[in-house]
Amino acid sequence: MDQDVSNAIALIDSPVMRSRVSLLYDVCREECGLARAMLNTLGAEEARQPLPEAEGEAEARDAYGSLTKRAKMSVYVDPIDDATFPLLTPLGFNDMIAKTKAVFACGLSHIEHLYTIYKDKFWSFIVEADETMRASRISQFWPAGDKTKWGEAFRRAATDFSFWAAEVDRRVFQVKQEETSGTMSRNDSDSPNQGGKSRASGSGKRAEHQFCFAYQSGSPGHAGETCPNGRKHLCMKCKRSHPLPRGNRECTAQASSSQEQSADGKSRSGGKKRVLSTALLPPASHVKFAEIRNGIERIVQPFLDDLSDVGKSPLPESMVDAVRDEIIKVCDGLPSAKDLLNCHSPLRGGLWKLLIDSAADWDTDIPDWLSGEGAPIGVLQSISPKNVFPVDDSDSPDPDTICLWELPGSVGPGTRSPMCDDEFLNYKSAEDRPEETMRLLRAEEAQGFCDIFQSREELVEALQSERFVVSRLALAPKPGGKFRLICDGTASGLNDVVRCSEKVRLPRISDAIEDALDLAGCDGSFDNLEYLSVDFRSAFKLVAVNKAEWCCQVCRFGKFYIKFNCLMFGTKSSPLVFCRVSACACRLAQLLYSSSMLRINCYIDDPIILVRADSPRVRKLRMLTVLSFWAAMGIVFSHEKCQRGSSVKWTGALFSLGRDALTISIPEDKIEAMGELGSSLLSQPARVDLKPLRKFCGKVCWASNIVPYLNAYLAPLWRRVGIASGCGRGSADLGSSRDSLKWLCYFFARAKLRCAAPGSNHCLSRSFRLSCRKPPRVSIVVDASTSGIGGVLFWGRGESATPVAYFGDALSKEDLQRFGGTLGSSSFQSCWELMAIVVALKLWQRRLLDCSAVAVFTDSLVSLRVAMKQKSRSESLNWLASRLALMCALDLRLLELRYKHIAGVDNMLADSLSRLQEGYAVPPGLASAVRVRCPPRGDEFWAL
Repeated sequence: MDQDVSNAIALIDSPVMRSRVSLLYDVCREECGLARAMLNTLGAEEARQPLPEAEGEAEARDAYGSLTKRAKMSVYVDPIDDATFPLLTPLGFNDMIAKTKAVFACGLSHIEHLYTIYKDKFWSFIVEADETMRASRISQFWPAGDKTKWGEAFRRAATDFSFWAAEVDRRVFQVKQEETSGTMSRNDSDSPNQGGKSRASGSGKRAEHQFCFAYQSGSPGHAGETCPNGRKHLCMKCKRSHPLPRGNRECTAQASSSQEQSADGKSRSGGKKRVLSTALLPPASHVKFAEIRNGIERIVQPFLDDLSDVGKSPLPESMVDAVRDEIIKVCDGLPSAKDLLNCHSPLRGGLWKLLIDSAADWDTDIPDWLSGEGAPIGVLQSISPKNVFPVDDSDSPDPDTICLWELPGSVGPGTRSPMCDDEFLNYKSAEDRPEETMRLLRAEEAQGFCDIFQSREELVEALQSERFVVSRLALAPKPGGKFRLICDGTASGLNDVVRCSEKVRLPRISDAIEDALDLAGCDGSFDNLEYLSVDFRSAFKLVAVNKAEWCCQVCRFGKFYIKFNCLMFGTKSSPLVFCRVSACACRLAQLLYSSSMLRINCYIDDPIILVRADSPRVRKLRMLTVLSFWAAMGIVFSHEKCQRGSSVKWTGALFSLGRDALTISIPEDKIEAMGELGSSLLSQPARVDLKPLRKFCGKVCWASNIVPYLNAYLAPLWRRVGIASGCGRGSADLGSSRDSLKWLCYFFARAKLRCAAPGSNHCLSRSFRLSCRKPPRVSIVVDASTSGIGGVLFWGRGESATPVAYFGDALSKEDLQRFGGTLGSSSFQSCWELMAIVVALKLWQRRLLDCSAVAVFTDSLVSLRVAMKQKSRSESLNWLASRLALMCALDLRLLELRYKHIAGVDNMLADSLSRLQEGYAVPPGLASAVRVRCPPRGDEFWAL
């Protein structure tokens, strides 16, 4: 009989299933009173002991011989799961079944909850997470030295909310984000890869594209960089080659997927751009934070009438303290959670930990930064990436090649550093204003942000080290005649050894515009929207620095030594660390309200909140709820900078809410400043100073958020900046890029004149209506032949569009001379196609509305690409692109052009119009349209 069972088990393909059937066979034998047949179901000692006599055991001995005789079936058991254990009695077995069901019920209920949310589409994520929990996660919950309480370990592992949020909720969120942004890799039928197997198919991969599984486990012969089977010797998790442990489960390194390393920042799990997208998960956190919101609103409502100016005056401390108690109550925390844990920071780390755990937020380092020894600055302690911003290790220095104590600003025992000389001087801005510099230092000392020592000996005693790095002080002017302290970590060499793990991505004006359009779309107008702009006071000084990094936080002024306890303004990593903290604060605040009630964007320490509600009182309540929530966490506001209403200034631009549109404009003083800076650069000889050129490019880049056509002139200047910086020069040779600088100066001069004109809307102002998200109601279709150009103006959308005007004109002598073309030659076909677009826009621009969407169709892919990118390798196309860009930049009616391709066979109307001089007739479909005569295209036509 044993032989028959062995033969039957041998037919089973899966080793795991063979082991299960074998174990079941032994259980059945025991139920029948027979001896067990598998060696691996007995312990070593038990196998040598005679089994107790049971009913029928004598017959079993007679039938199968000695009790120690066993059929060796261990070959069928999975060697990974080849455990030994004594079998249970029937009563004990039934009791264990009941206990096991009770233990597994807690995990089953959570899986059922996830399935009701994500359904079949993401079922594979849930299964993978469950397997990971059983295979590796459960071991973390076993009591030390006690492997018997597996039921309790499983219960704790199955109910670990942060694990399910990381393995399921965040993965679902990232997939949804990629689907929304169009970055998901797809195997569409129209993709270039159609001739063979799909690249997504495992069987279609060649060996060099496959990971070597033997390398993951470190098998003999697979430890080097070269695989004997031709596969990739890379860790499957982090996609790098490194020593053991390796693999998806064992590797402890941060994965370096293409999503994390994307440069656009759109797929980040968290950040400061459109905080809405960072607060979509996990679903259970919304329930918890809705409870927090309801509690805060109950606390705030009695104070609503007294707080007339939201953000302009400090919040009552009694109200803020009650909010802290409410957070502790909802999050099941201890009363001590609201205590200050770091004397150098006002942030309450205990509350941050409660909120981050309740939200299952991925930046789990922040509670340690705020509650423990402080935050790292990336010198002696690393800043671990948390997928908040794109991973950036391109410029990270190798710690083995740079010695911290050989930097220009380092001070140590027995060294003669210029930082210790009596003649040591800071920057002129600080030395020329000693009273102001000392006043700022004393003010920071009073708030615990720094400590001032009378001598080097006192500093050494505080640092417990004779080695430290000294940075020079400078004063940077601020609006209102104030100054900001700068500690230059570049001159001291400190920034050369700072390792930043991520690259900060800040929101743009376009992000705030998209949020406004989303909320206005809920009601069909902008009437129910209101802005609140606040400022986090002290910014970088809110985050205390780890004591181990204090030796890199030293400055000198006169005979005094200053040790900064918080992030210094001037260290390369300070923006990253602070933006991690402020981004987390915005994510948590966004969780309080749904996406249809409130949106947040935060530019470093300057958040802008857009609130939607029918009642002004409700909008005020929601604003105060967010402010009191942040105040409870320890964030301090600059009340004098707070703005509230339908018109606020944020990141230098003016946001104005009207009934039908959101208007974004650049103030006149900034237009004038950009024009003056450009003119000063233009007045310099062939080479211009690199620093002001970079500053000018940065300002124009910011202005291009409103007028994107400025990028056509900005790209050549950025290229010159990059060349000069790469060569280490302090000046740049503009060369042919000087023409781009001239065009920009001309643009700002025209913009300044329009600002001065009474009742005129200047060209650095742009309105966004809800209709801009709909298909354009105005369309222009153009075409060109080797002898002429033509175009049609349509009103309406889709099939209901009606032609209202058209033009058709032959190529003139001026055209051929200007571009060097030949009549009847196809060499300049792309040039004529792009010229047709320019002519059509000049003819019909007066019939368009400001900032109205206009679709421009052409069957030329080359001219379409040049019009969209505003640049080309062809001199003639570049000349036309520059005219087109400047014409559109100066005219609000041409700001919303949408270029689209039309097949040549569908472009018969414009094609016929471009061949009228060849004898073609005007198409009958244009009988009701008006023909427009083209003016001569001489110098006057092309003048701007």
